[in-house]
Amino acid sequence: MTAGRALGHLAIETFLAEYWQQQPVLLRDVLPRDGERAAFPLDANDLAGLACEPLAEARIITGPDAENGWSLQHGPFDEAVFDGIGDRCWTLLVQDVEKHYPPAGELPRLFDFLPSWRVDDLMVSFAAPGGSVGPHVD
Repeated sequence: MTAGRALGHLAIETFLAEYWQQQPVLLRDVLPRDGERAAFPLDANDLAGLACEPLAEARIITGPDAENGWSLQHGPFDEAVFDGIGDRCWTLLVQDVEKHYPPAGELPRLFDFLPSWRVDDLMVSFAAPGGSVGPHVD
């Protein structure tokens, strides 16, 4: 995939004028496919493994639930956390993925049309059905 193609059929100019720092946009199927799945270098198990590494900056957000609202846990995590987390309403986020898994470092290059000072790191998330990061500003 070449630089700028990460937006699929959406023109870079349109993205920058109408979406960048203004409103969310969902871009489906922009990564090349390898069989049935997108050719992304990590799957959910790989990401969970990274979240267990001592130097990884990871967090799990659960909720909301009627009793406790939102919950946040910071990693690194023990593998047992993933065995007991359930199958709904949680999201795993891992920062600096390109530093922990170098092949993922190719992905930010797809967005080289963005000002480099605006790009900090590659954060990858995995959400179970119903999962969200909840209300936040970053």
